[in-house]
Amino acid sequence: MKNKFKMVMVLVLVCVFFTACGSKKDMNIRQETTKSDVAMDESYTATEEMKETSGVTADTTTSNSSTEGEVPNTTRVDTNRKIIRNVSLDLETQDFDKVVNSIESEITTLGGYAENINMSDLLSSTNRYCNITARIPADKLDSFVNKVSKTGNVVSKNMSAEDVTVNYVDMQSHVKVLKVEQKRLIELIEKAVDLDSIILLENRLTEIRYELESYESQLRTYDNLIEYSTVTISIQEVIRYTPQVDNESTWEKMKAGFKDTIYDIKDGFTGFIIWFVSNIPYIAFWSVVIVVVVIVINKKRKKEITNTPDK
Repeated sequence: MKNKFKMVMVLVLVCVFFTACGSKKDMNIRQETTKSDVAMDESYTATEEMKETSGVTADTTTSNSSTEGEVPNTTRVDTNRKIIRNVSLDLETQDFDKVVNSIESEITTLGGYAENINMSDLLSSTNRYCNITARIPADKLDSFVNKVSKTGNVVSKNMSAEDVTVNYVDMQSHVKVLKVEQKRLIELIEKAVDLDSIILLENRLTEIRYELESYESQLRTYDNLIEYSTVTISIQEVIRYTPQVDNESTWEKMKAGFKDTIYDIKDGFTGFIIWFVSNIPYIAFWSVVIVVVVIVINKKRKKEITNTPDK
């Protein structure tokens, strides 16, 4: 009986021993699984944290700096804004060549560049035109616009500003998160042994690299548009400037209208004289033809009258 009891106790101890070993192995497996899960979730956690803090990043930085005695909140926030500025100008000039050369020179002087220039080929005409799309450093935009406005008569001016700060910060956050995940994936690929796991990790790595290139390309585009403002200038050669009567009195508007009418009459008469002189050969030719036809018709009528017997 005692021997049986001892054997039962030995079996119980053996079971307890193996159970403990199995539990230890399970704990190790769970720890490894937990570590890998945490590593794979790092990107998600970082994304959420960056999204929560991106909206207040500038404010937090500003408040910390303010406590140290630096620039106040509002000034620091404004300087960190990402603004895209565009300007459009319609300009009239009576000295076409001088104005075009002056604007091109000013673009180069300010460190900008002409993105596109479209000029008419009617070099002998008095109604030449030129369209210039220039990229000007953002901090020199106002100076450039003021100088260009003084070279001729500004018919219209349009200015716009687009704040892309939110999109810009959001893209930066995505780039940081993707780089963290890219680094972790590379480490996992180096340690991986299973072929299927390697393939899955490499596929995900390819997707991340593609997303990184896309975000970084958009950021570069934003940087270019922010650092260099776009100015579109339309230059028209005219004989007489368009009068500016928006802020003038009724009498001044009537006076300007009367002058316009006189000018139109004068211009019309001048145009008629030019047309008449230019077409004298055609007028002379058709005049001769008409005279000849009239003479022939008159002779024919006289002949018919002569040959007709009196009744």
